[in-house]
Amino acid sequence: MDINRMIQIAQDVGMEDVAQSLCDAQNRLQDGNVPLILPLVGEFSAGKTTLINSLTDCKQLETATKPTTATIYQIFFGKEECKATVVYADGREEVFTDISQLKNDTIKDASVVLVEDTSTKVPSTTVLVDTPGLSSPDENHRRVLMDFLPSADGVLLTVDVNQQVTRSLTDFAKDMELAKRRLYLVITKSDTKSPEDVDAARKYIAENCKLPLSQVACVSAANGDVQELFDMLNAISNDKSKIVADVTAQRVESLSKRLVEGIDELLAVQNPDSELADKIKAQEKELDRLNRNIDRLVDDTQDGIKEIERSVNQEFCDTIFNKLDALAASHGIDFDTQARMSIGGTVTLYLNEYKNRIQNLMYQNARERRSGEDGINLRSLEELDYSGLNISDIPYNMNLNTVGHEYDGILSGGAKILSAAALVAGTIATAGALGVGAAAGAGAAGAGAAGAGAAAGTGGSALLTGLAGSADAIAVGAVSIAAQQNNKRQIQQIMQNAPQQFSDSLNTVNNFNQQAGNQLAQKKNGLVEGLVSRITDKASKPKRQKAVNDYISDTLVPAFENEMRRVSNELLTVIRNSLHTEAQGTISQKEQALETLKAQLEQSRSAYEAQMKKIKSYKQELLTR
Repeated sequence: MDINRMIQIAQDVGMEDVAQSLCDAQNRLQDGNVPLILPLVGEFSAGKTTLINSLTDCKQLETATKPTTATIYQIFFGKEECKATVVYADGREEVFTDISQLKNDTIKDASVVLVEDTSTKVPSTTVLVDTPGLSSPDENHRRVLMDFLPSADGVLLTVDVNQQVTRSLTDFAKDMELAKRRLYLVITKSDTKSPEDVDAARKYIAENCKLPLSQVACVSAANGDVQELFDMLNAISNDKSKIVADVTAQRVESLSKRLVEGIDELLAVQNPDSELADKIKAQEKELDRLNRNIDRLVDDTQDGIKEIERSVNQEFCDTIFNKLDALAASHGIDFDTQARMSIGGTVTLYLNEYKNRIQNLMYQNARERRSGEDGINLRSLEELDYSGLNISDIPYNMNLNTVGHEYDGILSGGAKILSAAALVAGTIATAGALGVGAAAGAGAAGAGAAGAGAAAGTGGSALLTGLAGSADAIAVGAVSIAAQQNNKRQIQQIMQNAPQQFSDSLNTVNNFNQQAGNQLAQKKNGLVEGLVSRITDKASKPKRQKAVNDYISDTLVPAFENEMRRVSNELLTVIRNSLHTEAQGTISQKEQALETLKAQLEQSRSAYEAQMKKIKSYKQELLTR
């Protein structure tokens, strides 16, 4: 019986999941570019990772001295660059261009690591897989390995020449029925023995391991002596079509058995009038059980979210305080734009981290239950789409750019008025009439010098030079004017005695102030405004830091906490609804098949009999194919 016929039977009896798996198997059989998946299986000290490093150009995978991770590493050869993509249980991906940064302890929550390497020594159609060691004390490592092996096309049994084939390796091979996959033996660390001893070990293992070995290769990764393994991999690649055909046949055989079991459930109805109704009720009970398990899983996950929320909130507070505190201590920047960017990036980073931790917690809780009565389909969790879960904006109500600069306009205006008065005084030779105090004298002197220069015939350039040369003095003078009420009376006297000259001088000062600001690329309107802003900015730092602290405690942290709770509620709702929908779909497939029989029975017993006869013929076809 060909696969198309099996697909048709599976669809006709309502087993859509089996039909899809058969379609996948058929597509793999027809795809000439399909890669061969070859995992390395052995004790954790057999040197699997070291061996893989010797085959790659990057040679940077971490070799652990103890079993630390349950992560599967898939290595793809003949790529354009060396990089690794870490795929986490929640579907999130992280790319490492520096593979040496991949540390087992930091990616222990990953489900698989996809490593791309530029080496062409291994056929590009071969994917090597580094798996957890058999003797790891963590049962989760063994479970990950058992879950992965059914997708393998062959298995590279990796043994240390000093340990040879251990009992745990042969027992595991038999438990997993690896004899249904081609087995290849790779003996590592051959440099630790003489050539004679290596040959003896090769012969002894081949004769006594009680496994159907296709080929044996002895290697020494330490010495770079891996030619026998290259030869083995090339031979495997040349035999790819036959290997894929054999593996696909095994998978189809397994699916055929599942299909027969499903048909047996339908044929088990002895008294259709009552048993069909009973079976439908049983499916309803099964759906109710699955839904209760889903609700319990989500409820139990909520208990752990509080700790995640506390941890993420603390990390967020520490990070955002350091960023904004450093920002408040800066000078001459657009504080509000920088603050918004920093807050937005940090909020997004930590809310995504919060979401990922919740998803990982959910997945881990589900993994712990999957072998018990509370288990649910882990594939449903792996394939959930969270793209519709968006993160809201956090309110920003600070105006750091104006903090401490409330009186800059008054001070700048005072500086220019003083300069104009000094210019008039210099022009009409009445500088002494200003009676400017020592504190304000610096500013007046600077502008007065400029005015004197202009009066002496040096022109506008002298005034511009005078303003620029006495820039700090003008700013100091501006601050002094604000502090000394005595200057007001003196300046008013000049304005009364020479109003037109004062007006003209003020226009001159304003024009040259703007020109000097443009020439010196001041961010403010002019030279004086920029200098005053620079002086007051230094005194504004404590005020900005207080504004930042108030914003963090009164607005940012409460808003972030509310957003975390909103994200967790929406995330759990998405997970709960998706799992319920998946459970409903699974049960509906079975119910639909039973309902079809029931409807046929109600319409016509002869139609029912014909359907049952057809189903029986399906079973016979499958058993005799």
